[in-house]
Amino acid sequence: MSPWGKLTERFQVVTNNFNAYPRVTFKTDHKHANDRFQLLAKSFEALDKKRATKTGTEEVLTPMELLLVDVVEEMNGFNERTAAEREERTAAEEKFFKNGEQTRRLAMAKRGKGTTASNFITSNGSGGGGFMKPSPTRRRGRPEDFDDAEFVAMLERSDKRQQDMAASELALREKQLAHDEAVLAEARLRREEESRARVEQETRSAVDAAAARQTNLALARIMERLSE
Repeated sequence: MSPWGKLTERFQVVTNNFNAYPRVTFKTDHKHANDRFQLLAKSFEALDKKRATKTGTEEVLTPMELLLVDVVEEMNGFNERTAAEREERTAAEEKFFKNGEQTRRLAMAKRGKGTTASNFITSNGSGGGGFMKPSPTRRRGRPEDFDDAEFVAMLERSDKRQQDMAASELALREKQLAHDEAVLAEARLRREEESRARVEQETRSAVDAAAARQTNLALARIMERLSE
């Protein structure tokens, strides 16, 4: 079984081949083909379980049923792998956003400390008649700048990972597409060879039949002459 994008492409290929057949009485699309395939696989899986529960023994399956057994197993395995990958991706994303939120809060907290006024001091040393004024605010130092840079770097690394994942997925899709095209080309070549072999066999059969008729006709003439 292929990833979802490839599944859609495969069903689209099947649909195009079906619609191009001159004897079809209706047109369909890839979604209808996919739904019919899923229905067939699930119906066969339910029937197979019902048989096993009812008889308690394994029945002899036809080649089509054996093929459906393989299809159901592959489809279930693909669904399990897809669910596991989705859960792993979700956990990684949650961890990334959690780390990013903690880093952002730490940077904001340190920035807030940098802008808070320090303790008040007197402007003169004489006591009673003096007045209070705040000391100059402390300028933000290197640690806050470093945290901001680290946060930006983390975002850049995240973007790079996403780009790498997209490029990897694109490469896999292109590889799968090339494989599908090769399979279709091989199947087309095999059909052409079978058709050519069938035509050659029919031609040989026709020649042999004509030769046999000529031989029989010649023998009949010889027998006719001998009987005179």
